[in-house]
Amino acid sequence: MLGSLTPGQQFIGVVHRELKTLLAKYSGGFNLPLPATVLLVGLQGSGKTTTAAELVTIKRKLKPQTVFLVVDSMTGQEALNVAKTFHERLGLDGVIVSKLDGDAWGGCILSIAGGLGVPIRFVGETPDDLEPFDPDRLSRRILGQGDVVGLAEKAREAFDQRQAERLQKKVIKGGFDLEDFSEQLRGMKKMGRMADLLSMVPGMRQFAGSAEGMDRGFKRALVIIGSMIPDEHRHPNIIKGSRRRRIAAGSGTTVADVNRLLGQYRSMAKAFDGLSGKKGRRMMRRLGIDPSKLGDVLPPGF
Repeated sequence: MLGSLTPGQQFIGVVHRELKTLLAKYSGGFNLPLPATVLLVGLQGSGKTTTAAELVTIKRKLKPQTVFLVVDSMTGQEALNVAKTFHERLGLDGVIVSKLDGDAWGGCILSIAGGLGVPIRFVGETPDDLEPFDPDRLSRRILGQGDVVGLAEKAREAFDQRQAERLQKKVIKGGFDLEDFSEQLRGMKKMGRMADLLSMVPGMRQFAGSAEGMDRGFKRALVIIGSMIPDEHRHPNIIKGSRRRRIAAGSGTTVADVNRLLGQYRSMAKAFDGLSGKKGRRMMRRLGIDPSKLGDVLPPGF
Protein backbone atom coordinates (compact mmCIF):
# COMPACT_ATOMS: atom_id res chain seq x y z
CA MET A 1 0.00 0.00 0.00
CA LEU A 2 2.88 2.37 0.78
CA GLY A 3 4.19 1.81 -2.72
CA SER A 4 0.96 3.14 -4.17
CA LEU A 5 1.27 6.47 -2.35
CA THR A 6 2.79 9.48 -4.03
CA PRO A 7 5.73 11.26 -2.34
CA GLY A 8 3.36 14.16 -1.58
CA GLN A 9 0.88 11.86 0.15
CA GLN A 10 3.64 10.27 2.19
CA PHE A 11 4.94 13.69 3.18
CA ILE A 12 1.47 14.83 4.30
CA GLY A 13 1.19 11.61 6.31
CA VAL A 14 4.47 12.33 8.11
CA VAL A 15 3.45 15.94 8.84
CA HIS A 16 0.08 14.78 10.17
CA ARG A 17 1.72 12.26 12.47
CA GLU A 18 4.19 14.83 13.82
CA LEU A 19 1.47 17.46 14.29
CA LYS A 20 -0.69 14.97 16.16
CA THR A 21 2.24 13.96 18.38
CA LEU A 22 3.11 17.59 19.18
CA LEU A 23 -0.46 18.62 19.94
CA ALA A 24 -1.27 15.48 21.93
CA LYS A 25 1.73 16.17 24.18
CA TYR A 26 0.07 19.37 25.37
CA SER A 27 -3.53 18.26 25.64
CA GLY A 28 -5.57 15.80 27.64
CA GLY A 29 -8.36 15.60 30.13
CA PHE A 30 -8.47 17.08 33.61
CA ASN A 31 -10.55 16.61 36.71
CA LEU A 32 -12.08 19.33 38.84
CA PRO A 33 -13.80 19.03 42.21
CA LEU A 34 -17.46 19.98 42.13
CA PRO A 35 -18.44 22.67 42.70
CA ALA A 36 -15.33 24.34 41.26
CA THR A 37 -14.25 27.92 40.73
CA VAL A 38 -12.86 28.53 37.24
CA LEU A 39 -11.16 31.81 36.38
CA LEU A 40 -11.44 32.78 32.70
CA VAL A 41 -8.95 35.43 31.62
CA GLY A 42 -8.16 37.10 28.31
CA LEU A 43 -7.86 40.33 26.38
CA GLN A 44 -10.76 42.45 25.20
CA GLY A 45 -10.12 43.68 21.69
CA SER A 46 -6.57 45.02 21.47
CA GLY A 47 -6.05 45.23 25.22
CA LYS A 48 -2.66 45.12 26.91
CA THR A 49 -1.28 42.16 28.80
CA THR A 50 -0.28 44.54 31.58
CA THR A 51 -3.86 44.20 32.84
CA ALA A 52 -2.87 40.73 34.07
CA ALA A 53 -1.68 42.60 37.26
CA GLU A 54 -5.69 43.50 37.88
CA LEU A 55 -6.06 39.67 37.79
CA VAL A 56 -3.25 38.52 40.24
CA THR A 57 -5.25 40.06 43.09
CA ILE A 58 -8.48 38.49 41.87
CA LYS A 59 -6.87 35.07 41.76
CA ARG A 60 -5.52 35.49 45.28
CA LYS A 61 -8.99 36.44 46.55
CA LEU A 62 -11.00 33.80 44.67
CA LYS A 63 -8.56 30.87 44.98
CA PRO A 64 -9.85 29.21 41.76
CA GLN A 65 -9.20 25.53 41.13
CA THR A 66 -8.14 26.29 37.55
CA VAL A 67 -7.29 29.24 35.32
CA PHE A 68 -8.11 29.23 31.61
CA LEU A 69 -6.91 31.78 29.08
CA VAL A 70 -9.31 32.54 26.21
CA VAL A 71 -7.50 33.63 23.04
CA ASP A 72 -8.74 34.71 19.63
CA SER A 73 -7.28 32.38 17.00
CA MET A 74 -6.93 35.29 14.58
CA THR A 75 -4.10 36.72 16.70
CA GLY A 76 -1.90 34.02 15.18
CA GLN A 77 1.60 33.64 16.60
CA GLU A 78 1.13 36.77 18.74
CA ALA A 79 -1.04 34.52 20.92
CA LEU A 80 2.20 33.01 22.24
CA ASN A 81 3.30 36.35 23.74
CA VAL A 82 -0.16 36.87 25.25
CA ALA A 83 -0.23 33.38 26.75
CA LYS A 84 3.33 33.74 28.04
CA THR A 85 2.52 36.93 29.96
CA PHE A 86 -0.64 35.49 31.52
CA HIS A 87 1.15 32.25 32.35
CA GLU A 88 3.98 34.08 34.13
CA ARG A 89 1.54 36.15 36.21
CA LEU A 90 -1.24 33.64 36.90
CA GLY A 91 -0.03 30.13 36.14
CA LEU A 92 -2.38 28.92 33.39
CA ASP A 93 -3.94 25.46 33.56
CA GLY A 94 -5.11 25.55 29.96
CA VAL A 95 -6.18 27.60 26.96
CA ILE A 96 -9.51 27.96 25.15
CA VAL A 97 -9.14 28.99 21.50
CA SER A 98 -12.08 30.81 19.88
CA LYS A 99 -13.05 31.80 16.32
CA LEU A 100 -11.83 28.63 14.66
CA ASP A 101 -12.22 29.60 11.03
CA GLY A 102 -9.93 30.56 8.19
CA ASP A 103 -6.32 29.43 7.86
CA ALA A 104 -4.72 31.42 10.67
CA TRP A 105 -5.97 29.54 13.73
CA GLY A 106 -3.63 26.56 13.26
CA GLY A 107 -0.64 28.80 13.87
CA CYS A 108 -2.17 30.13 17.08
CA ILE A 109 -2.59 26.67 18.60
CA LEU A 110 0.80 25.42 17.44
CA SER A 111 2.49 28.51 18.87
CA ILE A 112 0.92 28.09 22.31
CA ALA A 113 1.24 24.31 22.55
CA GLY A 114 4.72 24.02 21.03
CA GLY A 115 6.19 27.28 22.28
CA LEU A 116 4.83 27.44 25.82
CA GLY A 117 3.72 23.92 26.69
CA VAL A 118 0.35 25.05 28.09
CA PRO A 119 -2.36 22.52 27.16
CA ILE A 120 -5.19 23.46 24.81
CA ARG A 121 -8.34 22.39 26.67
CA PHE A 122 -11.26 23.54 24.51
CA VAL A 123 -11.95 25.11 21.12
CA GLY A 124 -15.00 27.10 20.06
CA GLU A 125 -16.50 30.57 20.32
CA THR A 126 -19.94 30.23 21.92
CA PRO A 127 -21.14 27.82 24.63
CA ASP A 128 -22.88 25.76 21.94
CA ASP A 129 -19.68 25.55 19.87
CA LEU A 130 -17.37 24.66 22.75
CA GLU A 131 -15.82 21.20 22.41
CA PRO A 132 -12.82 19.37 23.91
CA PHE A 133 -9.61 19.80 21.98
CA ASP A 134 -8.82 16.80 19.77
CA PRO A 135 -5.22 16.72 18.42
CA ASP A 136 -5.93 14.26 15.61
CA ARG A 137 -8.95 16.12 14.27
CA LEU A 138 -7.23 19.49 14.52
CA SER A 139 -4.11 18.31 12.70
CA ARG A 140 -6.30 16.95 9.89
CA ARG A 141 -8.10 20.27 9.59
CA ILE A 142 -4.80 22.20 9.54
CA LEU A 143 -3.66 20.02 6.64
CA GLY A 144 -6.96 20.47 4.79
CA GLN A 145 -8.02 16.86 5.36
CA GLY A 146 -11.25 17.90 7.04
CA ASP A 147 -12.95 16.66 10.19
CA VAL A 148 -15.78 14.41 9.08
CA VAL A 149 -16.10 12.87 12.55
CA GLY A 150 -16.62 16.30 14.09
CA LEU A 151 -19.15 17.16 11.38
CA ALA A 152 -21.10 13.98 12.14
CA GLU A 153 -21.12 14.82 15.86
CA LYS A 154 -22.48 18.30 15.13
CA ALA A 155 -25.21 16.78 12.96
CA ARG A 156 -26.17 14.29 15.69
CA GLU A 157 -26.50 17.11 18.20
CA ALA A 158 -28.45 19.38 15.83
CA PHE A 159 -31.01 16.86 14.55
CA ASP A 160 -33.44 15.19 16.91
CA GLN A 161 -33.44 11.38 16.58
CA ARG A 162 -37.23 11.12 16.52
CA GLN A 163 -37.46 13.80 13.85
CA ALA A 164 -34.84 11.96 11.81
CA GLU A 165 -36.78 8.70 12.03
CA ARG A 166 -40.01 10.45 11.04
CA LEU A 167 -38.29 12.09 8.09
CA GLN A 168 -36.81 8.76 7.04
CA LYS A 169 -40.28 7.22 6.83
CA LYS A 170 -41.59 10.15 4.80
CA VAL A 171 -38.62 10.03 2.46
CA ILE A 172 -39.02 6.32 1.77
CA LYS A 173 -42.80 6.49 1.34
CA GLY A 174 -42.85 9.91 -0.31
CA GLY A 175 -44.44 13.12 0.96
CA PHE A 176 -41.47 15.35 1.84
CA ASP A 177 -43.06 18.78 2.38
CA LEU A 178 -42.08 22.31 3.39
CA GLU A 179 -42.38 21.51 7.09
CA ASP A 180 -39.72 18.84 6.64
CA PHE A 181 -37.64 21.24 4.54
CA SER A 182 -37.88 23.83 7.29
CA GLU A 183 -36.72 21.28 9.89
CA GLN A 184 -33.65 20.53 7.77
CA LEU A 185 -32.84 24.23 7.44
CA ARG A 186 -33.19 24.81 11.18
CA GLY A 187 -30.94 21.83 11.86
CA MET A 188 -28.29 23.14 9.48
CA LYS A 189 -28.47 26.56 11.11
CA LYS A 190 -28.13 24.96 14.55
CA MET A 191 -24.96 23.15 13.47
CA GLY A 192 -23.15 26.48 13.19
CA ARG A 193 -21.73 28.79 10.55
CA MET A 194 -21.33 27.30 7.09
CA ALA A 195 -17.71 28.49 6.92
CA ASP A 196 -16.91 26.28 9.91
CA LEU A 197 -18.86 23.33 8.49
CA LEU A 198 -17.21 23.56 5.07
CA SER A 199 -13.76 23.64 6.66
CA MET A 200 -14.57 20.25 8.20
CA VAL A 201 -15.17 18.63 4.80
CA PRO A 202 -12.02 17.52 2.92
CA GLY A 203 -11.36 19.81 -0.05
CA MET A 204 -14.20 22.23 0.77
CA ARG A 205 -12.32 24.91 2.69
CA GLN A 206 -11.77 26.81 -0.55
CA PHE A 207 -15.52 27.50 -0.70
CA ALA A 208 -15.72 28.89 2.83
CA GLY A 209 -15.49 32.44 1.48
CA SER A 210 -18.99 32.19 -0.01
CA ALA A 211 -20.46 30.62 3.13
CA GLU A 212 -21.69 33.93 4.58
CA GLY A 213 -24.19 34.17 1.74
CA MET A 214 -25.36 30.64 2.51
CA ASP A 215 -25.97 31.59 6.14
CA ARG A 216 -28.08 34.56 5.03
CA GLY A 217 -29.93 32.26 2.65
CA PHE A 218 -30.89 29.91 5.50
CA LYS A 219 -32.30 32.79 7.52
CA ARG A 220 -34.21 34.20 4.55
CA ALA A 221 -35.66 30.78 3.71
CA LEU A 222 -36.90 30.24 7.28
CA VAL A 223 -38.56 33.67 7.28
CA ILE A 224 -40.30 32.90 3.98
CA ILE A 225 -41.57 29.52 5.20
CA GLY A 226 -42.72 31.18 8.41
CA SER A 227 -44.94 33.49 6.34
CA MET A 228 -46.85 30.54 4.87
CA ILE A 229 -50.02 29.01 6.28
CA PRO A 230 -50.00 25.34 7.44
CA ASP A 231 -51.90 24.19 4.35
CA GLU A 232 -49.14 25.63 2.16
CA HIS A 233 -46.51 23.84 4.24
CA ARG A 234 -48.16 20.49 3.65
CA HIS A 235 -49.18 21.11 0.02
CA PRO A 236 -46.51 23.31 -1.63
CA ASN A 237 -48.03 22.76 -5.09
CA ILE A 238 -50.90 25.14 -4.24
CA ILE A 239 -48.50 28.07 -3.91
CA LYS A 240 -49.22 29.96 -7.13
CA GLY A 241 -48.90 33.59 -8.21
CA SER A 242 -51.16 35.38 -5.70
CA ARG A 243 -49.97 33.24 -2.79
CA ARG A 244 -46.34 33.90 -3.72
CA ARG A 245 -46.94 37.65 -3.73
CA ARG A 246 -48.63 37.43 -0.30
CA ILE A 247 -45.79 35.34 1.14
CA ALA A 248 -43.16 37.73 -0.26
CA ALA A 249 -44.95 40.73 1.26
CA GLY A 250 -45.36 38.99 4.61
CA SER A 251 -41.73 37.96 4.82
CA GLY A 252 -40.25 41.23 3.58
CA THR A 253 -38.69 39.49 0.57
CA THR A 254 -39.38 39.41 -3.16
CA VAL A 255 -41.38 37.01 -5.33
CA ALA A 256 -38.04 35.98 -6.85
CA ASP A 257 -36.83 34.95 -3.37
CA VAL A 258 -39.98 32.87 -2.87
CA ASN A 259 -39.54 31.24 -6.28
CA ARG A 260 -35.92 30.44 -5.46
CA LEU A 261 -36.88 28.81 -2.16
CA LEU A 262 -39.57 26.69 -3.82
CA GLY A 263 -37.05 25.62 -6.45
CA GLN A 264 -34.60 24.53 -3.74
CA TYR A 265 -37.37 22.62 -2.00
CA ARG A 266 -38.37 20.84 -5.20
CA SER A 267 -34.76 19.84 -5.87
CA MET A 268 -34.45 18.27 -2.42
CA ALA A 269 -37.86 16.60 -2.69
CA LYS A 270 -36.88 15.14 -6.07
CA ALA A 271 -33.63 13.80 -4.63
CA PHE A 272 -35.51 12.17 -1.74
CA ASP A 273 -38.10 10.71 -4.10
CA GLY A 274 -35.28 8.99 -5.93
CA LEU A 275 -34.46 6.98 -2.82
CA SER A 276 -37.76 5.08 -2.99
CA GLY A 277 -37.01 3.28 -6.27
CA LYS A 278 -34.51 0.75 -7.56
CA LYS A 279 -32.03 3.47 -8.49
CA GLY A 280 -32.18 4.77 -4.94
CA ARG A 281 -31.48 1.31 -3.59
CA ARG A 282 -28.43 0.96 -5.82
CA MET A 283 -27.22 4.42 -4.79
CA MET A 284 -27.54 3.59 -1.08
CA ARG A 285 -25.54 0.40 -1.59
CA ARG A 286 -22.81 2.38 -3.36
CA LEU A 287 -22.70 4.66 -0.30
CA GLY A 288 -22.33 1.63 1.95
CA ILE A 289 -25.92 1.75 3.26
CA ASP A 290 -27.85 -1.52 3.40
CA PRO A 291 -31.50 -0.71 2.53
CA SER A 292 -32.68 -3.88 4.28
CA LYS A 293 -31.40 -2.45 7.58
CA LEU A 294 -33.91 0.40 7.39
CA GLY A 295 -36.49 -1.96 8.85
CA ASP A 296 -40.22 -1.34 8.81
CA VAL A 297 -39.99 2.07 7.14
CA LEU A 298 -39.48 0.40 3.75
CA PRO A 299 -42.62 -0.20 1.69
CA PRO A 300 -43.40 -3.75 0.52
CA GLY A 301 -41.22 -4.97 -2.31
CA PHE A 302 -38.54 -2.30 -1.86
